[in-house]
Amino acid sequence: MIDHAAAADAWIQANPNVMHRLEQFALAAKETGRTKLGIGLLIERVRWYESVEKRDALFKINNNHRAYIARHLMKHSPRLDGFFDLRRAGDE
Repeated sequence: MIDHAAAADAWIQANPNVMHRLEQFALAAKETGRTKLGIGLLIERVRWYESVEKRDALFKINNNHRAYIARHLMKHSPRLDGFFDLRRAGDE
C-alpha cells in the first residue's frame, strides 16, 4: 500500500521553491478578498507557471499530494489558516 502522506511530505521537502510559489499564489488570491480557494485551482496555476512560463517540461505534482500540500500551507502560513476546504485524506 502506498503511503501518500510520506510521499507528499517527501515531495514538499524536495520542492521548497515550488511550495513558496504555491504560498505566494494563495496569498495573492486571498488579497483579492477571497475567503476560500480550491487547492486544485492553485495546483493547476503552479503547473502552468512551472511548465509553460518557466518551460520546465519535467515539472510534476502528483494529484494525490494536493490535500497534504493544502494542510502544509495552512499550517506553515498563518495567513492561510482555514483558506482551503479540507476533507479527510485517504490515509487518515
